[in-house]
This record gives sequence, C-alpha cells and structure tokens, in this order.
Amino acid sequence: MNYRVLYTCICLLGALFIAAFPATAIQTNIASPPILRNYVAEIPSADEHFMEQVTEFIEQMSDQTLNVRDDLLFFPLLASGYNIKDHSTAQKLIDFLFYSAKAGEHYQQYRANKERYFTPINPEEEYLLAEEYRSLAEKTFEACESCQEYFPDFVMYTLPSKEDQISDDGYQFTGKLGF
Repeated sequence: MNYRVLYTCICLLGALFIAAFPATAIQTNIASPPILRNYVAEIPSADEHFMEQVTEFIEQMSDQTLNVRDDLLFFPLLASGYNIKDHSTAQKLIDFLFYSAKAGEHYQQYRANKERYFTPINPEEEYLLAEEYRSLAEKTFEACESCQEYFPDFVMYTLPSKEDQISDDGYQFTGKLGF
C-alpha cells in the first residue's frame, strides 16, 4: 500500500518536472533579430528615413542607463520592412536595436519580479539575460565599422545595477515613428 502512494507521488513529480522543463528551457534561448528584406530597385529607397529614425534612437540611448519603452520594442521589426540600399549597415543597426530592446525587456521583467515572493520567473535569470543582450548589442555595434562612422560619439548605454531602486530615469523614447 505504501508503495502505491510512493509510486503515485513519483509519477506526479515526474509529470510536473516534464511539464515545467520546456517552459524553463525556452526562456534561456537568445532570440534572433528580424532580417532586413532585400533591396528592390523598383521601389523607392528608404535609406534616409531609416537613418533619421535610427539616429533618434541611438542619440537618446548614448551614455544613458537603459530603460527601454514603447517604440524601440517594435522598431527593429518594423524597420526590417524598409527598402534599403545599404543593406549591411542597416541590418547591423536593426540587430543592435533589437538586442537593446531585448535587454530592456528582460531588465523590466527582472524589475517586475524582483520584489515578488512567488513568481514562476526567476528574476536573477532575467537580469543575466538582460546583461547578455546588452553585451550582444555592444558587440554588434563595435563590429560594424560603418555604424561607428555614422555615430562616432556614441557611448554604450548601461543597465541599472541589481541593487538600484526602481526608477524611470534613463533612456525613454516615446516619440512617434514616421510610418
């Protein structure tokens, strides 16, 4: 009789582990940035408009504490639909902004779950992911020589430390995109 109870408990724990494992594994994967579509000569180029939008984001992020809001979260996806001649530089800038947005998202998730007593999301893992995305953004920007030519005064943003109190200071782009 005790073996039945033990067997049932082990089966329930195994089922719980199997159900919870995929959700945990999915959260640790690094997302890939959207891919810029190929340039089509018959459609007017959007290089100038794209660079105006990117410049606004990058200038406001330079030498700030990252606190991503609103438009930056969607810009990399929207920008991937532009018709751009300078494909290589544009893709690197989309990658940079995508990784920056993901760093901000994970930091916001960390901040939201930091003070909760119970949450299925580990705040420490979220902070580590935010740091990893920030590092990817920095590597992407540094590897792009033409990005550095466009933005020679850019200073990489920082993430707030784990100990920082909740604040809305830092980079906050809330302007409207010109779509």
